[in-house]
Amino acid sequence: MVKVFTFLICMFFIGTLLSQKEEIKCWKVKKGRFEMVGPQGGSIKIRRKSNVQIERYSRQKVRHKFNIKWIDDCNYELTLKKSRIKSLINHTEVKLLVTVVEVSKFYYSALIKTGVNDKAEKIEIEIK
Repeated sequence: MVKVFTFLICMFFIGTLLSQKEEIKCWKVKKGRFEMVGPQGGSIKIRRKSNVQIERYSRQKVRHKFNIKWIDDCNYELTLKKSRIKSLINHTEVKLLVTVVEVSKFYYSALIKTGVNDKAEKIEIEIK
C-alpha cells in the first residue's frame, strides 16, 4: 500500500513539472545586436537600445530608425521615425506590432504585423 501511495505521489509531481509551460525570457531581446535575413535576401543588422531600434539593410544600403514602445515583457510596437526613403515617412505612419514567442541562446522568434486585424508573419532573428 505504501509503495502504491509513493508511486502515485511521484507521478503527480512529474505530471505537474511536465505540464508547466517554460517562461519566455523576453528581457534577453530588449537590448543588443541582432541579424535577420531580409524578405528580398541580404541581411538586416539590428541594433536595439532602450527605446530605439536601428536597422541597416545590406542590399539596399538603407537605414531605418524606429522608436520602441514596450507594451509588456514580450510585446512591443515599432514606429518608423527616420529613413533615407523619404516616401515611407512623408505619406504614412509606419507602425509594426511585434510579439516575441520564443527566445533561445542563438535566436528569437516573433510574430510581426502592421495592424491589429492584420495576419501576423513569423520571423526568426539571430542574437549576436
